[in-house]
Amino acid sequence: GYRSIALPGAEYLTLRVFLDRSSVEVFVNDGDATLSSRIYPQSGTRRLSLYAAHGEAVLTDGSLWTLA
Repeated sequence: GYRSIALPGAEYLTLRVFLDRSSVEVFVNDGDATLSSRIYPQSGTRRLSLYAAHGEAVLTDGSLWTLA
């Protein structure tokens, strides 16, 4: 499935995405908007996709942390 929200027309957005075995949470601009969902991926098929539905977006930076 998917979730969506209307975003402000800001030049830059910050996204913090938390993904674990059964949930995904997204925080936009330090919590101005949040999305949360339970997920049930098949083993070995977890992926994260980002896209701009009405315009363009460029990913300028990213980091990944793995928790033990």
